[in-house]
Amino acid sequence: MRLEEADELKRAITEGDLDALVFPGPKGNLTFTLDSADHAYRTLVETMNEGTATLSSDGIILYCNHHFASLLTISPQSIVGTSIYLSIHCTREYDHFQSNYGSRDEQRDDRSSD
Repeated sequence: MRLEEADELKRAITEGDLDALVFPGPKGNLTFTLDSADHAYRTLVETMNEGTATLSSDGIILYCNHHFASLLTISPQSIVGTSIYLSIHCTREYDHFQSNYGSRDEQRDDRSSD
């Protein structure tokens, strides 16, 4: 079993499926992050003063930076996995977003018009 686990760990590292390793240490867990080509991009997205989010094709928020979350006054952990349509509150914005980025009609009934 240990050999299989070691082989799986080696595969995950070499194929880029692993971002960090966590080991128990004398004063708690030790985390070692793996440096990769996306590190600079990730740092840029996390520290920029603009809100940004990654969405699935049906409008589910897959990722957002802290500035995006602060614009909505909610933590990033609470936003990820929810529909972007829950964050659009006026009819004009909803219609614009829907026509340009998707056609999901959920949560429309509580939108107010401008």
